[in-house]
Amino acid sequence: MGAIHELIPIENGFIRNLLSGALKAIADGHTLHFAIEVVNGIKDAMASAR
Repeated sequence: MGAIHELIPIENGFIRNLLSGALKAIADGHTLHFAIEVVNGIKDAMASAR
């Protein structure tokens, strides 16, 4: 799963615009994926600290 988005340049930076065909399930799946990566990173850090 991944986030479907595009960056649109504006005068003072960029804005993120979800494409019209993006489904809520894709965004939710990306959130879950990120949470799993964070937990796995914490586990790795704890294991290497031992």
